[in-house]
Amino acid sequence: MIDSLPTKYQEDSIRKLFGDDAQVIINPFEKEKPLGFIIDIQEEVLRKGPAYMRWASRFNRNQIGSAISYASTHNIASVDEYRTHVDMLAGQKTDLLNSVKQAEARLAEIAALRNAKISYAKNKPLYDAYRKSGYNKKFLQTHSEEIRIFRAAKEVFGTHKDEKIPSVKELNVMFAEVLTQKKEYYAKYRRASELHREALVNCRNYAAMVGLKENITEDQSQKNDKRDHTR
Repeated sequence: MIDSLPTKYQEDSIRKLFGDDAQVIINPFEKEKPLGFIIDIQEEVLRKGPAYMRWASRFNRNQIGSAISYASTHNIASVDEYRTHVDMLAGQKTDLLNSVKQAEARLAEIAALRNAKISYAKNKPLYDAYRKSGYNKKFLQTHSEEIRIFRAAKEVFGTHKDEKIPSVKELNVMFAEVLTQKKEYYAKYRRASELHREALVNCRNYAAMVGLKENITEDQSQKNDKRDHTR
C-alpha cells in the first residue's frame, strides 16, 4: 500500500509537509469524505477567514490521502502513469457512450420501419382506391393527409430496398432487444464516468501534491544556500 511509494510521498513526508497533526486518509471510498479537487487555501482564506483555512487544510489532507491510496491500489508510481491511467478510463467511457448512441440510432431506425409498416397497411386500401380513380384531384384533396402518410411510408421502405422488411411483430422484438442493450450500455457508461472522474480528481490532486512538495524542497534548498553564503 502506501509504504510501497517513493519516500517523499509516504505518510511521514506528508506529515512534515502539513504538520505533525496531519492525518493521511488512505481509503478513497469513504462516503463521508467526498472527493474533490485540492483547494487553493492561500487564495480563498483572504475572503473566508481562518476557520475556512482550518477546514480546507483537513480537506486537502484527505484528498491527498485518497490520491496516494488510489495510486497504490492501481500500481501508479508517477504523475505520467496517473495520466495514462486517466486517459485509458476516458477512452473506455467514450467507447461506451458511442455504443449508447449507436443503440439509439438503431432504435430510431426500427421505430421508423415499424411506423412505416403500420401506416402502409392502414392507408393502402385508400391509396389503391385513389389509383383506381385515375389519381382524381378531388379524391386527392379529400384524402391528402392519408395519401401523404402512405407515400412517406413507401419512401422509408425505399431506403431498405435491398433487404427484407421484417414484420411489425419482428420489429417489436428487435426494438425490445436493442432497448435492453442500450440500457446495459448506459449503465456501464454511467459507471465508467464515475470511475473516470474518481481517477481524474485523484490524478490532479496527486500532481498538485508532487508540485507542492517539489516547490517546498526547492524553497528549502534556496534557504540553505543563502544560509551557507552568510557563514
